Amino acid sequence: MDSALLRVVDVSVTRAQEILDTPQMDITGEMITPENRDLAAENVEFSYEKRKVIDGISAQIPEKSTTAIVGPSGGGKTTLVNLLARFWDVDPENENDLMKAIQALTEEKTVIMIAHRLKTVEHADQILVVDHGKIVQQGAHENLMKEEGIYRNFISERREAASWKVKRS
Repeated sequence: MDSALLRVVDVSVTRAQEILDTPQMDITGEMITPENRDLAAENVEFSYEKRKVIDGISAQIPEKSTTAIVGPSGGGKTTLVNLLARFWDVDPENENDLMKAIQALTEEKTVIMIAHRLKTVEHADQILVVDHGKIVQQGAHENLMKEEGIYRNFISERREAASWKVKRS
């Protein structure tokens, strides 16, 4: 291997280990009273597969303040808010608890969600697949998985990416 490739591998393994070392969100239910309810993000990065969506964002959002996040479509606004609210965390024990809580809170209610993850959408009554301003597919998860199209390709790519493992030698 050439030295450039070794550097890329080393940086990738180091970054993956940093992610694995990130403490998980507390889900024990223990009452903790913070000194304040400010939000802080420091050098946050986030990618969907190979596409970096959040690139080194640092922000302070004081308690009881109003903060507007603006930018072009696809610029990372929704992803940033999901990360600040810790709707996404390091991806799986917490996700199950979060999905159960969402199901309990939304029972008997009309819910419209924007989602990028299989666990979020697979139990939806209907899924609308939007591409270039048009609904190109519509139906339940099971039916859409039987059709050739964007939805099945999207889910297959996500499952493949989720099965990747980082090994150290």
